[in-house]
Amino acid sequence: MRNPSKQTKRPPAAVFLFASNNKFDRKIQHDKIKSMAKKTKEYSITDFGVLLEDTNKTVNILAENHLDLVSRMDRIETKVDTLDTKVEELDTKVGILDTKVGILDTRVGDIETKLDTIDSRLRNVEIDVVQIKEDMLTKLELKEIQRRIYRLEEKTV
Repeated sequence: MRNPSKQTKRPPAAVFLFASNNKFDRKIQHDKIKSMAKKTKEYSITDFGVLLEDTNKTVNILAENHLDLVSRMDRIETKVDTLDTKVEELDTKVGILDTKVGILDTRVGDIETKLDTIDSRLRNVEIDVVQIKEDMLTKLELKEIQRRIYRLEEKTV
């Protein structure tokens, strides 16, 4: 029989359910706890010490995993901050481009107005040219008529 002075009451089973990255490790720990619970309702100080060491190892694993997650989160936050900065730079550049596009749009509008003015002037010039051509034809006809009259006068004299 065990020495009662070296025995302690069993703590709740939840204390011994260790978090692990490996399902197999958790299964082994769970089976170990079940088998110990079936054997006796009390643990020796040695058994309790072993369980405390296992708990300590598990806590250390969790702490290492937590630190790894913290460092990963820090790297992710750094990348997100970098991306935010790049997005802000792109937004600034887009704003500048929008301003320049607005200026170009205004200039294109001015050019279109000037082209419309030039087009209307050219139409007026075309009308004038047509009128001048008609006038020239009329003058040529008049000259031709004058020549005929002159010839007729020469014949009659």
